[in-house]
Amino acid sequence: MNATKRILAAILAVVALGAIAFAVHLFTKDREKTKSTEFRSQVQHPSNAAPQWTMDGQKAEADYSARDSVPHNATRAVNEDNTAAEKSGQGNGTTTTVDEGPVIIQEDGTITFAFIDNLAKYVVKRFQPAQDENAPFTRTSFRDLNMHFGRNLDGIDVSATEPREARAQVLDYVFTPASLKALYTLYADLFVEQLGDAVNDAADKLPHPLDQADLSDMYRVNAAELSHVGKIFKAIAADPEITKQTAKYIQSLRAVERSNVLFQESLAERSPKSIQTAASDRLKNAIRERERIRKNIIDLVHANCTNCSDEDMFYISLWSYRRTLGNTDKLTSFDVAGDCLLDLASRFKKKAVQLIQIEQ
Repeated sequence: MNATKRILAAILAVVALGAIAFAVHLFTKDREKTKSTEFRSQVQHPSNAAPQWTMDGQKAEADYSARDSVPHNATRAVNEDNTAAEKSGQGNGTTTTVDEGPVIIQEDGTITFAFIDNLAKYVVKRFQPAQDENAPFTRTSFRDLNMHFGRNLDGIDVSATEPREARAQVLDYVFTPASLKALYTLYADLFVEQLGDAVNDAADKLPHPLDQADLSDMYRVNAAELSHVGKIFKAIAADPEITKQTAKYIQSLRAVERSNVLFQESLAERSPKSIQTAASDRLKNAIRERERIRKNIIDLVHANCTNCSDEDMFYISLWSYRRTLGNTDKLTSFDVAGDCLLDLASRFKKKAVQLIQIEQ
């Protein structure tokens, strides 16, 4: 190859290398431009302040606790609408998260917590556990409670200071269908548990400590008493004739008193034998009529409570008449009271069974 050809080949080689270098430059410039438009951030490892699961990973564990789990002696508040409004945040335009803790019972302004505590302690005090050959029993009865709390109003807030007026004020407040329902709803659960607490509080004062079986017996025998009184109340509410017969009985009592006065006067004045005999016969007839009406009352109530005592049936019938004063429209309160007592008896029976199961 001559010199001219070698020079021409060298020039072409230089031109080719320049073209290749220029192409590489353009390609590299485009890549850098694209890279500059992307966002990059360095991944940081979680610090010690981060939640532990970011370091160890999440571990799912089942929660077997009850959603509405509350202490055994908590009861639901009366105003549930307000509670629901607070949970949803209604009224202030915000959503509020409320802790699902125990719902605190609202205390009645007249029948207070102190009365429920006093009642529980009194029932415990009147219970006699099984001993030797004797079955367990309770000395608590409707008459017993009426006499005791008629004199002892501890835990009941009334404005009257004179005992008779104070008792009337309490009964006027309590013995209406609405009040009976409200008070029972408020205190039923609390009273069932309060009996057990009263036993523990009085442990050092009782003649013999009560074990689980004794405690079960206490609920059981008092459940029977509650059931009897509840049935009597329901019978009085269902049959207005009982109230009418009770009114007649009160009239017969007055007839006996008048006849007895005449008879005693005939004896004191040494009246002729015929006058004394007539006065004696009049007194005997008045007594027989009184007892006949008494038997009618017992028979009418007995149809709804076959195993209730005659004394209880008759006493409660007289008590109910004083509450109504012959106004049968007020008998609705006895129906509501009967329902409450029967439901409480059922709660007592359930508690008695639970205590036996715990012991076994």
